[in-house]
Amino acid sequence: MSVEHDVFWLVWNPKGYTPQHRHKSRGSACAEAERLAGINPGQVFYTLRAEEARVVDSMQRVILDNPREGLPF
Repeated sequence: MSVEHDVFWLVWNPKGYTPQHRHKSRGSACAEAERLAGINPGQVFYTLRAEEARVVDSMQRVILDNPREGLPF
């Protein structure tokens, strides 16, 4: 199964700040990286483009309805 999603960008800081927003364009991510760098002198903010993802979705729930419950066979 292949699922299509739009490409997006994140702004990441190696000091441990978790990205807070999925940017729909490179320009938006770059503007945010510049804004964050401006209020955090000396820290580096990277713009990252998400290109692919992987998902494992193999869990199945099986409900067994036994109408013969209680019978010896």
